[in-house]
Amino acid sequence: MNKQLIRNKMKALRLSLEKEQRADMDKDIFNKLVKQTECFDTVLCYVSSQIEVDTRRFLSFLLNNTDKRVLVPRCEKGNNVMNFYHIESLSDIEQGSFGIDEPKINCKRITDFGGNACCIIPALSYDNRGYRTGFGKGFYDRFLSGFNGEKIGICYECCITEKIDNDEYDVRAQKVITDKRIMTFD
Repeated sequence: MNKQLIRNKMKALRLSLEKEQRADMDKDIFNKLVKQTECFDTVLCYVSSQIEVDTRRFLSFLLNNTDKRVLVPRCEKGNNVMNFYHIESLSDIEQGSFGIDEPKINCKRITDFGGNACCIIPALSYDNRGYRTGFGKGFYDRFLSGFNGEKIGICYECCITEKIDNDEYDVRAQKVITDKRIMTFD
């Protein structure tokens, strides 16, 4: 299915979900995500917007209950590059480029993620092969093409589609966690 059609459909679907329904789905994803990331020393994770699967609870859990290194992305205006920065608390986050919450300017940029890292990947939709439809800027595909850690997608089950059109630049997730299941891909 065409990515722009999926984007439009999934944005509308997510906006139509009841607040309580989303909270229940977010909780189910959170519980699975905590277990799936237990073995990693470094976790790269986006800060969720209103339309995305909630990651703020997950980030707070990591920061307050583990000794993991927590990194969040900042999209650099003008060059379409995304870099990751170390945060020590949620107070290290502020509204940045594109209206997205990002690490403050004084946070340390990290380029060496170590040998035991995972990246939590946002998407409007995933398909049954692990390919995603994001917001269309290509930040994650560019970053993931050089990332050697585990790639973990999170998505509401109602936003899983049969097949998304993909090209050679698209990088698929190795796992996709939904409120109903964990899908694993080779």
